[in-house]
Amino acid sequence: MRITKSLAAFAAILMVGTPLATTAASASDQAAASKASAILTSRAGEVVEMINGRKDLTKVVAPAMLEKLPAERMAEMNAQIREQHGEAKGVSQLEEKAPNRASFQIDFEKVTLSVDMALDDQAPHLIRGLRVTNSTPK
Repeated sequence: MRITKSLAAFAAILMVGTPLATTAASASDQAAASKASAILTSRAGEVVEMINGRKDLTKVVAPAMLEKLPAERMAEMNAQIREQHGEAKGVSQLEEKAPNRASFQIDFEKVTLSVDMALDDQAPHLIRGLRVTNSTPK
């Protein structure tokens, strides 16, 4: 595993995850989980668009995260990641870890990154944390 300087900076926003409880789910719980999964899937796709410079960071990243890592700096880091690893191609292996938290992989031309993501609890569920946890060369 080799995480580059720009990836290390991108991984600087840390999150604390909590395990999912294992209980029988009612129909309303399942509907809520399906909606949560749809939101997580949508936001994960928007991370790919952000990295590729096709998404306005201020539309998908929570203000609290932008205070720690301003949009201009995040855009610079995304450009460095693209230069180093090629264009982000898409998301795979998305797994919901807890409400508004997921792990997934981003496939690039030269590498696959494992990412943890946390969203704000309140709508519109903006991204409040991203952490690169692994880098696998192709």
